[in-house]
Amino acid sequence: MSRALPPEVLQVNISARSGAEYRIHRAHDGVVYCDCPGWKFSKAAPKTCKHLERWSTKQPRASSPPPTRRESLDCDASIWTI
Repeated sequence: MSRALPPEVLQVNISARSGAEYRIHRAHDGVVYCDCPGWKFSKAAPKTCKHLERWSTKQPRASSPPPTRRESLDCDASIWTI
């Protein structure tokens, strides 16, 4: 019987008031969750909390278009001549 790997920890937040640590995890099914009481008792669908809201605003948008070939070049394309 193989043991499941623990969820991936994406960020650790420390409460300014209590000093408690809350972790944002990504489960094996891709669901992102927080172990804080706000997430645990959230009635929203999907569940959320202030930690997840802050974290998600810092993540790149999946709907953004992929970079163009010129943007993805590591060198300055303006120096090349054809």
